[in-house]
Amino acid sequence: SVQRFTETWACMERADARGVFVSLASAAQQKREVRVASLGGGPGFELIAVREYFNEKYPGVTLDLVSLDVEESWRASAEGLGLRFIQWDMKDG
Repeated sequence: SVQRFTETWACMERADARGVFVSLASAAQQKREVRVASLGGGPGFELIAVREYFNEKYPGVTLDLVSLDVEESWRASAEGLGLRFIQWDMKDG
């Protein structure tokens, strides 16, 4: 949804302004992958916001974006958006 995208983008901006992503410059230089997981991620709208934010602000960083959700029916949507999907129930650990 547009709301989930915009809320995530705003969180990314606030985190960036507080220096949370300072170490990403070295990750890009060392060609290390950064994994971002969305718990209860559904189709992955938050992860799309993360991907677009990083493409704009940190284009050299390689991302592994994964949606973790108990509902298997989100898989096709997440994978259609270019995300990884893992069926996962937090009650199982």
